[in-house]
Amino acid sequence: MSESARGTTLAQGTAGEPAGFGPVAYTERIRVGLLALAASLPSLAAGLLGGGFLTDDWAVWLVFDQNGLVDGLWQLAFEQPARPLAAPYYAVLYEVIGDRPVLQGLVIAAVNAFLLVTAWIYGRQVLPAKVLWPTLVVFALAPNHAMTRLWFVVGTYPLALAMVFLGLWQLLRRRNLAAAGLLAAGTLVYEGVVVLAVALVLMWAAPAWRERLRPAFVAVTPAVVVAAGLFLLSPKRDGDGPGPFDNASSLVSSHFGTGMWEYPLLAQVVGAVLLLAVVVAVAAQLPSWRSSSIEPRWLLTGVVVMLAGAAPFMYAGAVFATTGLFDRNNLVPSVGTALVLGSGWAWLRSWRPNIAAVVAIGGISWFAAMQAVDVDNFRQAVSRGDAVIGALAAAPGVDDASPIIVVPEQVSNGTGMADFVYHGDLVAAMRYRHGGDWGRVLLIERLDCGSLDTSAPVQVFDWRDESIEVLSRDALRTRCEQEKELVEGA
Repeated sequence: MSESARGTTLAQGTAGEPAGFGPVAYTERIRVGLLALAASLPSLAAGLLGGGFLTDDWAVWLVFDQNGLVDGLWQLAFEQPARPLAAPYYAVLYEVIGDRPVLQGLVIAAVNAFLLVTAWIYGRQVLPAKVLWPTLVVFALAPNHAMTRLWFVVGTYPLALAMVFLGLWQLLRRRNLAAAGLLAAGTLVYEGVVVLAVALVLMWAAPAWRERLRPAFVAVTPAVVVAAGLFLLSPKRDGDGPGPFDNASSLVSSHFGTGMWEYPLLAQVVGAVLLLAVVVAVAAQLPSWRSSSIEPRWLLTGVVVMLAGAAPFMYAGAVFATTGLFDRNNLVPSVGTALVLGSGWAWLRSWRPNIAAVVAIGGISWFAAMQAVDVDNFRQAVSRGDAVIGALAAAPGVDDASPIIVVPEQVSNGTGMADFVYHGDLVAAMRYRHGGDWGRVLLIERLDCGSLDTSAPVQVFDWRDESIEVLSRDALRTRCEQEKELVEGA
């Protein structure tokens, strides 16, 4: 079949074929609109019910507050080498919405809705409808990357991934330069998307290698060059994080275990079923038992896509968390995870539609409930952070001339959603809200209790009861160890 004839066939679209570039039915527009709304609901809920800033948000806004828009833009884009095109995103939002929680929620909701729409735009060109829609449902609702829907400064992650999807869509339309520009732009926003982008381009090129090698090379080269430069310059590439194989278990847990299902027993059952599905899918591709079903092939493709999405994070030693602040690293690999679960469900539906319907209802309900918990935990963390800032600013005798002020930072119920993670987070928050230096403020859980060495007495301010104690070095060590035990046991 010729390329043009094949394109005509795909444009018509069936349950077993991609829709291609054919017309979009109103029912399909309604479906994708509802999914985009579902993807944005946690952001809207957090903004309307009491969202706000956490950890890095304060430092980013403080850069603009202290340096002005132009100098702040330059500093975030170049003097802190990481993500040059994330800086304009922050600059525009700083200027337009400031630190108003409701508007922050609307912005990150719009970004996540945009990501879902771009996933559909690209996905309908490559996935058959019976795999596409369950994959989009999982991607819209999966609770294993909640912070990309809630944490304001992380809104660049879904924005970068959306650029990748649009770049791939342009490549399918033979607009190679537009594809190259979008893939490079996505990488400049967030370099973690680059391996996924390259993998998906290679998957597109493989069936017609001779014809597609050149456009594939044109599309990915700028992004690869950009990513290489950013990785080399990034201060996060310090070797202190877990190694690739140390990270493998947390990757699996975050995408197929407790990150998706929370309870260990349920995660083990679902994980065992998925492992069996992968084994059967592999067997279905063997010459001695080749299945006519397309779902096993897409399930295995999803595994490859997930590993490609995870690769840069594993290299950099990033954490794959099942919940909390660091679950943001799950977003890019979740493209593959959604394909695994979506094609697995489509496979089940072709075999036992009644069971598939029950699984769909139960899975969607479970994901929605977990997202509600994430929103509540996020709101608690923001509220706790605001309480710390207010109490510290109002405490008598606590000022810039104090020796060292150690403020306990509590992580609520082991959720990992901390109000402040590092000393600098709280310092930035105090400077942004109240001015002054506050450089002597430290978080007690971030101290090395055994190596504390200060001859001067230390003020310990406990925001929970707004008490201030003046402790000696030995007493501070004891208090430090007590606070660490509290957090570890939460």
